[in-house]
Amino acid sequence: MPGGAGVAAAVDRMRASRVFRILVSARFTVPLYSGVLLLTHLTGFQQAMATHMWIHDGELVLYLVTGYLLLLPLAGDELAVAPEWPYALRFVVLAVCVGPDTLVGVTLMMSSTVLAPAYAGSRDWGPSALADQNLAGIIMWLGGDGLMMLIMIAVAGQWIRTADRDVGLGPWLDGIRDRAVLGAATAGTDIDREQAALDAYNARLAQMNGPPPRSRGGARPTSYTRTADPGGTPTGVTPHADRPPSREDQ
Repeated sequence: MPGGAGVAAAVDRMRASRVFRILVSARFTVPLYSGVLLLTHLTGFQQAMATHMWIHDGELVLYLVTGYLLLLPLAGDELAVAPEWPYALRFVVLAVCVGPDTLVGVTLMMSSTVLAPAYAGSRDWGPSALADQNLAGIIMWLGGDGLMMLIMIAVAGQWIRTADRDVGLGPWLDGIRDRAVLGAATAGTDIDREQAALDAYNARLAQMNGPPPRSRGGARPTSYTRTADPGGTPTGVTPHADRPPSREDQ
């Protein structure tokens, strides 16, 4: 369908754009993920969220977008950038992301200050606000790290299924080199393959053309000698019939 082809072309252009690559780069997504966790849990954000519903709704969108951008190149296969991240790099990024989960969870678990008193004011039953907050820290610590471990197991399964095609960091590093030399608009172009094809093409042309054969009994091929002005400076090239070089030519 024409419409589908247009949409596919637009998606491909978006995937090859510099902005999209920055948005899914670990240099952007890991600090974003860490900052979102720290700022929304260890500041007065939770108190503000409990008293303003629009902040609560914005938090849901923020978590969704942050998690999607982080996990898209790690565990997703839609809108994936080329070349795909090597699985060793995916494991490193996931292991780094365990740190913010652990930090926030342990901090909430050991905190002696209630960060969001509004939650305790909404009920008169159950544990105290501080005990509830400490329990939430335990859940976040164990649950967050557990979820990251499950994702790492899923990535390991993908790695095992593609073990015969995985070549480590090679394609990923080649992709960085290609974008640095050719630019982001040529994503997917292999410099070595393109150069090899060009060399083969030039060699084929040279083989087909070759040096011009000498004619027998006909017009002799034209040769060229340089002429010089009276001062001895070469001024041009003069054609003449093919003959042994004379003393003047030398």
